[in-house]
Amino acid sequence: MNVTEKILLVQLLLEDIRGNWGWENNGDFCSRAIKAKDLCEELASDLNDDRYLTLANSCDTYIANYFDDGDGRYFRDVFPYGYEHMDFLHGLAPTFLDKSEEFKLIAKEYLTYPESRFDDWDEVC
Repeated sequence: MNVTEKILLVQLLLEDIRGNWGWENNGDFCSRAIKAKDLCEELASDLNDDRYLTLANSCDTYIANYFDDGDGRYFRDVFPYGYEHMDFLHGLAPTFLDKSEEFKLIAKEYLTYPESRFDDWDEVC
């Protein structure tokens, strides 16, 4: 998975949390936020850009406070504190079929409503 796909995937994971913040994959505690955090840490290293560490810290804060609040609207903020305007960072269309296999595997595993995230999801099924 290339850097731009990682950025898109972080955006989609956080948007998915925003849209469905009471549910986690297979009962795994904060699995989407943990995956977004891990990807942000990789991006910070790949790009030598501390803004992704800021977003990783936001994920940590969300995870730490999940049982107190857990409200996915937490990520409804401008990058680097949330997912808004991240599309300018990757420049990719929200499509699935033209992405790498690694991207597809992670998206299928973690996104609860991929049909709401990808313009071409109907073609997948």
